[in-house]
Amino acid sequence: MRSLTLFFVALVVIGGCFILYMQFQFAYLASESDVTIHASNAGTVAVAVECSSNCDSGGSAAASSGGGGGGGGAAPLSLSSFQVIDFILKAVVVRGERVTKYVELYNSGDVPLTVSISNNASWLFLPEVSIVIPPRSRVSFPVILISSSDMKPDIYTSTIIMKSEADVKKLPVVFEVRLIKRLFDVFLSIEASSKLISIPDGIHYELTISPLEEVSDLPVGLEFVIKDFDDNILFIISDSLVLNEKQTSKNVLSNLPQLKDGSYMLLVRATSGEYVSAASDIFSVQQPVSYSYLLYILLFIVFIVFLIVVYYELKTRRLRKAVYVQSKQLMDIRASIIGKSLTKVEVGVQLDELKKQRDIIELAFEKQYVDASTRDRVVRRIEMLERYLREN
Repeated sequence: MRSLTLFFVALVVIGGCFILYMQFQFAYLASESDVTIHASNAGTVAVAVECSSNCDSGGSAAASSGGGGGGGGAAPLSLSSFQVIDFILKAVVVRGERVTKYVELYNSGDVPLTVSISNNASWLFLPEVSIVIPPRSRVSFPVILISSSDMKPDIYTSTIIMKSEADVKKLPVVFEVRLIKRLFDVFLSIEASSKLISIPDGIHYELTISPLEEVSDLPVGLEFVIKDFDDNILFIISDSLVLNEKQTSKNVLSNLPQLKDGSYMLLVRATSGEYVSAASDIFSVQQPVSYSYLLYILLFIVFIVFLIVVYYELKTRRLRKAVYVQSKQLMDIRASIIGKSLTKVEVGVQLDELKKQRDIIELAFEKQYVDASTRDRVVRRIEMLERYLREN
């Protein structure tokens, strides 16, 4: 019974260590997934995704941005059948203007690849809806972003879908429309610790509002908006301040809605009269992994092992008890046959009982419950009784 207790203590310790190890692994993988956005002066903005394991083929992004674009560079992401560069496309225009950006794809395979391109935003035009990428080649396709003369100054989001036979890639698009004249600039930066969050975690951000001309006690209304990349508004909250000079503040956006895993844009819109300025930054949501199922699996395994151990413990006890009473049983058999006239049926019954006693001592010896000398002594007694039955 003591060995059984030690076994279960060891099992529980091993199970607990396993759960802690799995928690550490998931936390490590989540912390290692880092996404950095760069903007290209040529009009292409690429996401460099560095993952310790395979990344989602849909391509999630996390970016740091102010009121406009900047930067440069791109990193490829390997897929099973071909290699494609994930992007986030960002453009800033004055209302009434248009701009053309270019998206570059790379076919790392040995056969031509056909990619279809689609988008449903009214302000985004795709001159090409399908392209063919030769093997081991790069091909760019244009994206025209158009702001009409009556378009509301704001930051708009959308997604370009790039689809081949093997993969579907999503290109997030951030399109900022500004007024010609602005009274102030707005800059928004989500802190690194909030680039990847789980609900109900808050978003830690830094907000800077910088006047472009001298102002005094200027009332400014603020709207904090969370959008997905289908331009759906998922969360909005209002605030206000009085602007006299450049202001920088750090705060936490809390009481967020339940968001699915993926990438989202946090938009801040500052308004004073007819003047509007906006800025955005991108964050990702990843719900924490539930470890309850691991506990259930562990408990189930422990229960099964417990049943097996109990079964063998009971079987072992029966065997030990049989060995303990074997000497008396052999004496009873000897007393029932010596000097007695037995029929063939009675002889057969006694031989069967002796065979059973032989199996018991052999199994006990195999399990090391008895030593070799005890086994040999019992076997000799059984053989002597078997000879007597056969000869008489």
